[in-house]
Amino acid sequence: MQVQKIWSNDLVGYSNISPNEKWIKLRKLNLLVGPNNSGKSRLLRTLFSTKPEKLIISIDSAVKNACRDLGKIINVINDCERILDFDCNEFNAIYKGECKDVDAMAGILQELIKTINYANNQNFRAQGNTVNEFNLIRRHLPGENLDEALSHLEDLSAQVLNIKKHYIPILRGMRPLGDGKDLFLERTLRDYFSTPGQLNVITGFDLYNLLARFLLGQPDERERVRSYEKILGNEFFGGAEITLIPQYGQDTVAVKIGDDAQFSIYDLGDGLQQVIIITSAAFLEQEKSIFFIEEPEACLHPGLLRKLALFLLNHTNHQYIATTHSNHLLDLAESHSEVLIHRVSKKNSQDGNGFFIQECTKDREILADLGVRASSVYLANSTIWVEGITDRLYLKVIMKKYLDSLEQGPKKILFEGYLENYHYAFVEYQGGTLGHWGFDDDDDTTERLNASRLCADAFLIADGDIVDKSERAQTLAAELQDRFHLLPGKEIENLLPPIVVLESAKKIFGRKLSKTKEGLDSDKLANILTIDLANSSHGIGYHLDKALGLKGKGKDRRVFADESGTINDKVKFCQQAVQVMNDIEWNLSHNLNELCKKIYSHIESRN
Repeated sequence: MQVQKIWSNDLVGYSNISPNEKWIKLRKLNLLVGPNNSGKSRLLRTLFSTKPEKLIISIDSAVKNACRDLGKIINVINDCERILDFDCNEFNAIYKGECKDVDAMAGILQELIKTINYANNQNFRAQGNTVNEFNLIRRHLPGENLDEALSHLEDLSAQVLNIKKHYIPILRGMRPLGDGKDLFLERTLRDYFSTPGQLNVITGFDLYNLLARFLLGQPDERERVRSYEKILGNEFFGGAEITLIPQYGQDTVAVKIGDDAQFSIYDLGDGLQQVIIITSAAFLEQEKSIFFIEEPEACLHPGLLRKLALFLLNHTNHQYIATTHSNHLLDLAESHSEVLIHRVSKKNSQDGNGFFIQECTKDREILADLGVRASSVYLANSTIWVEGITDRLYLKVIMKKYLDSLEQGPKKILFEGYLENYHYAFVEYQGGTLGHWGFDDDDDTTERLNASRLCADAFLIADGDIVDKSERAQTLAAELQDRFHLLPGKEIENLLPPIVVLESAKKIFGRKLSKTKEGLDSDKLANILTIDLANSSHGIGYHLDKALGLKGKGKDRRVFADESGTINDKVKFCQQAVQVMNDIEWNLSHNLNELCKKIYSHIESRN
């Protein structure tokens, strides 16, 4: 069951800034951002500690899923106001996503179950003015799926009444303090929760008991620990084998990384300890829950923080609400549909201080609340310089193919973790302007623009035809050394697998006007397969036209080439080629493999 909206009757002084939306929308990972003393943590703790009778939620997706086997019964309910004691309007409200307190919602579901059971009991005789509607329900009972439908509704009703919640406070750590008591837990409960009851507060102190319980439990529990260790190693330790060991006769957990000797877990860096506290609690909790986390970025490098967020999104089934002062999680909301950002702010009003909540997933103004200024935002760690947009689009597909071709192992895991615009970014230098750029940090005598002052370390890919342009290739090679790659042929299109060039050309030829292709035989395009395109000083437009029997450049008749012999309308050809590369089987050539190796070696060296 996923909660789509949430609120608490214990939230005093809080309101949604949108007058049409009183509740807080939730997805899988929900971030509460805002300056200090804006009310984020109080909001988080109140939602966590709210008793069931005061918790208000919306779960329309779960309700619809639980009712999927009821078929036409739902249509009957939609058209009615009441059937016996069952209030159809109340059910339709939760079915459409309205918020209700959990007791009321569970009661509505139980009334639906009761009404369906009455309908399934042939000895039950309905009375009152809704008998006809009741008989419609009886007529539409789903037969053999009835037990399964009722089971889904019973499960959902139980989940609504027993939403499992966990709180991970700022005070957390795995180093024993005092005489073995969880002092972090005692302090957290004393400070924040006047009636702790059965609150699940996770400080990391209980990791020893948690692992011991799973490792000494059922086979599936032991296997779950093994799965966790494997994912932990892949995501946070570069693919190394990780083993977590509750040490006999002690109260601490030991860690073994690969073939290294095991050591106490608190000898790990503080950041990795934070990762293990949060990920172990989330992964080993098998019952769907809501985790309330205070500032997951504590002690974490931004790259590790992002990996932590992706671990929670990709490897667990829970929902998370987290306070944060980190801007490094915000871009996840741009690329991941299951991330939502809420801005919490403190406002003075006639009634005193009030707290406002506003969904602001793509609102860049939240950066100011987090203290982020332009000067504090660093560039991508490395850049890949290419001549134009088509080079960039081709490389994206080629680099993905290269990753897919790698054998499973630490290197593949490492490379797949590199993110564009974070670990690397593309720069387009547009042909003739390349001569305006200088890549020698120590050269202040030239009037060329200094690339290193503008962006991160550059790896530059140049078309083979620049060798004829004075000493440009030699200058770039001297300045960039192993960060310079000169293509063997005229341009990057020459490196495309011949089968991709052929299939793309055939599709484009088929769309040409009859006048353009009059007298030409498209079957002759297959001659392109016999040509060494990669090392040719001519563009592929020249070779395609030559295959058709044309001159391939100049002012004579041309189909694929421009006057210089390069492919005409590069962007359209590129779009077609990329589609073909996604649709057919093709292999990386030696030249493409070497180019990708250099690119990823450069990215790795700068990260």
